[in-house]
Amino acid sequence: MSDTKPIGPLLRTIHTAIDQKINVRVQEMELTSAQMFVLHYIIRNADRDIYQKDIESHFELSHATVAGLIARLESKGFLVCIPSERDKRFKRLCATEKAMCCDQQMGKNIEQIEQLTLNGFSAEEAQQLHLYLDRILSNLGVDAVAKRRNVK
Repeated sequence: MSDTKPIGPLLRTIHTAIDQKINVRVQEMELTSAQMFVLHYIIRNADRDIYQKDIESHFELSHATVAGLIARLESKGFLVCIPSERDKRFKRLCATEKAMCCDQQMGKNIEQIEQLTLNGFSAEEAQQLHLYLDRILSNLGVDAVAKRRNVK
């Protein structure tokens, strides 16, 4: 193990490269990768009420980060925040028609980046990679399988 390079910086570089590829693709929609993933999540879960806390929990982001993402998406016309009927302090996040029009392209972008990332991997290798990444997450105290169950 001492001959191998640290994996943390490698994973960070991979994350940054994926993020940059997505940012180039969603720039025409006036979105960032983070905004796209949040918006896509809200649209995919339109069958239930989504609040800021749900975004914070799902993406493991801070309150301030999510508040900024939501404010920018709202100012760009992708989201509306509707006060909850049960508790006016909480605002339900609803995608606008503008967001819905972009959803198909967002899904395509995610799919294309996924294909690009796994280009040259056999189906078995891709499955093995997922198992390795799940094991890394587990080693770090994250239940990756449970997280995937909650992803739409």
